[in-house]
Amino acid sequence: MHTTAKHFFGCMLAAVTVVAFAAGETQPVNRQAEVFKEFSDRVKKYVELQKSLEKTLPHLPDKTDAAAISAHEVALANLIRAARADARPGDIFLPDVQPLFKRIIRANFKGTSGRARMKTTREGNPKLEGNPAGIQVKVNALYPSNQPMSTMPPGLLLNLPPLPEEVTFRFVGRDLILRDSKAALIVDFIREVTP
Repeated sequence: MHTTAKHFFGCMLAAVTVVAFAAGETQPVNRQAEVFKEFSDRVKKYVELQKSLEKTLPHLPDKTDAAAISAHEVALANLIRAARADARPGDIFLPDVQPLFKRIIRANFKGTSGRARMKTTREGNPKLEGNPAGIQVKVNALYPSNQPMSTMPPGLLLNLPPLPEEVTFRFVGRDLILRDSKAALIVDFIREVTP
C-alpha cells in the first residue's frame, strides 16, 4: 500500500473513531474503515470506466474551442450513461457509508467554525441560488453547465475521503453529490446530509 493511502486510511480511522465515539456508535471501527475503503474502491472503478470510455473518443488538442470541449463532454456523458444504464443510488455511496458521511458532515457544521463552513457551502449552491428546478439529483443526470456549483470548505474536505481529480463532492440543496468533472454527470448522491 502506498504511503499516501496508508496515511489516508490512518487519518480516516482516527476521524471515524472520534465521530463514532462522539455519536455513541457501537459499530466496530475496523468495519467503518472497511466501508470507507470500499467507497474509495468504487470511486476508483468508476474513474477507470470513465478513462477507458474517454480513450474511445477523438483526442482533444491542447488548443480547443468551447464548442469542441462541450461536444467531447456530451459524447463522454452519453458513453458513461450507456455503460452505467443500470446504475442506482447507493452503487458508490453504498448504504453502509452514507451514515458515516452524514455524521462527519454534520459534525463539521457544528460550532463557530461549523457555521462558517455551512455559510461557505451555500455559496454557489444551485438549490439556494433561486433555481431549484435547474438540477435533478439522480444518478446519471446531467449537471448543467449553466448552473452554479457549491463551494466545498477545505476543512470539510480534509475530513472526507480524498477523490481523484475526475470526480468531486458538491452540495445541491441539502444533498451531497459525487460529480463527474469531465462528463458533468451526477455519479451518485446522498440525500439530506446537511442540517
